[in-house]
Amino acid sequence: MKVSTFSVYPVVLIALLSMSAPSAFAATSYSVKDLPSTFGSTLRAIGPTGVVVGQAYSPVDDTNRDVAVLWNTSGVIQELIPGVETGSQAFDINAGGQVLVYADGGVIYGQGVRVAAGIYIWKNGVLTPTNLNVSLDPYAVLLAFNDSAQIMGTANFTVGSAMQKHAFLATNGVVTDLGTLPGASASFARGVNNSGDVVGYSYSTDNQQRAVLWRNGNIIDLGVLAGATSSVAHDINDNGVVVGSSGGRLFTWKDGVITDLGKFSADSVASAQAINNNGDITGIANGPGTNIAMPFKWSQGVFSPLNPVIQNGRCTTGGINDAGQINMNCYASNRNYVISPSAPAVDLGVLTKASNIGTPAVQGDPLTFTVDVYNVGSLNASNVQLSNPLPDNTSFVSVSASQGSCSGSSVVSCALGSLASGAKAAVQLTVIPTVAPNVIHGITNNSSVVAAETEINTPNNTASHLVYAVGGDADLSVSMVPSAYTIKRLSNVTYTITVDNYGSAIATNSVMTDTLPSYLQFISASTTAGSCGGSTTVTCNLGNLAKGAKVTIQIVAKAINRGNSVNTARVTTTRAERVTSNNSFGVSATVR
Repeated sequence: MKVSTFSVYPVVLIALLSMSAPSAFAATSYSVKDLPSTFGSTLRAIGPTGVVVGQAYSPVDDTNRDVAVLWNTSGVIQELIPGVETGSQAFDINAGGQVLVYADGGVIYGQGVRVAAGIYIWKNGVLTPTNLNVSLDPYAVLLAFNDSAQIMGTANFTVGSAMQKHAFLATNGVVTDLGTLPGASASFARGVNNSGDVVGYSYSTDNQQRAVLWRNGNIIDLGVLAGATSSVAHDINDNGVVVGSSGGRLFTWKDGVITDLGKFSADSVASAQAINNNGDITGIANGPGTNIAMPFKWSQGVFSPLNPVIQNGRCTTGGINDAGQINMNCYASNRNYVISPSAPAVDLGVLTKASNIGTPAVQGDPLTFTVDVYNVGSLNASNVQLSNPLPDNTSFVSVSASQGSCSGSSVVSCALGSLASGAKAAVQLTVIPTVAPNVIHGITNNSSVVAAETEINTPNNTASHLVYAVGGDADLSVSMVPSAYTIKRLSNVTYTITVDNYGSAIATNSVMTDTLPSYLQFISASTTAGSCGGSTTVTCNLGNLAKGAKVTIQIVAKAINRGNSVNTARVTTTRAERVTSNNSFGVSATVR
């Protein structure tokens, strides 16, 4: 049985972690094994006993290459093709301890044995060539196999006079082109089970992806979920249950029946990774506008977030075996883990993120850190306490919590009370960056949580999030247009004044003043922000104007004396401005 798929999706954390709090999920207690690795290593598949295979960046010597590796149940890393001059990678491991590997070719040092480029099966240090006569790019496609060493993948096949990418299944070295849906020209394999069933997708005649199952020489269109136009099948277990995604939702398919499993959260898009024989599913979800992964497990109708199980989060899931062990790749920290179900326990996890994902924070503008505290264990936690020192280069504004209470400003302390198994509490900490103008600073928020109960998994009790802040300037600009440039004596004139903030930061305590010329008699003033007062000199307190903000002020006056004069409006802010030449604007009018 194929126990894992690996693929990279554009995924996100921000929307998923901002679900309304508290929220509940199905909690399982996990023990966490931190696997030794190198920069850029990837766990690709997990076997029935917890042995993991994948690739690492030159873990043995100083040559610059990715190499196929295995982590045993003790977490010890082993290079599978030692000494190969070029690269290699491991795709999958089956119940027999065989590993599906690809070698670029080279010489094994010290032995003088040349390894030709190609697909091999490794076991106990012995490489057996598969002799697959297929044309493929092993660094761009997924390869996997089952316990009978049937290999599935995607390769180039000649169809007529054209080259097309098709899914294939190889049995004892014989490659079978699995073909496409009628009228399509491409198909891709994603998973295989011990019956030799292969799942993936084929493009339809309208160029949409359609989830398909290849079984006994036939291709079966698995359809799409309601409201969706495309679908992909990601894996299939030995019970014939297919897991896939369609319209951002998960689905399972068996014996012609497709079941909608829904989304991880309302505003997320979910994609499956693998399914085990118990029907447990791993996957990755994302929300709009970000690129941070949120791994999850689906089991018995409930989604469970997995990032809180791992310190600092931002991980992707790989496979899940029948024991419920899951391999995880955490790219933000370049760490790899295997999480295993353990005895019931309390397990607090904390994740922190900033409101300015994708853009730098700006000096003087509010910056909000959301700190989510989860109980990802299977027992309830009591007397949950969050400690969050105020980040450097910031000043305190406010703090609030979805439950319990918070106090302090230099160090924020929150007594969150009890968290049931699977519950979450959220804390919002708002600060103002105080960095110097025109300088980029790093601002790191550090959070830690404890409960009254003793925890076995403690690395995930702390989290940090780094954002960058720049010193910003306001740029207030004022303009003014009269309702007439020639005014009849004793008639009214309306001056429309527009105030814009073209700067990169909030214009704090913004004020517009207009000292009316002697030929004008004040009647009224109105503004779309703040308030206005005065008569001879009209003063409008506009408050804090965000970057890009616009305020419109109208001053109505009566022309009481004939003559010609200039009416001038001026704007000021307590925020530094690099450009001040646009802070005043005068208009000349004539009274007849």
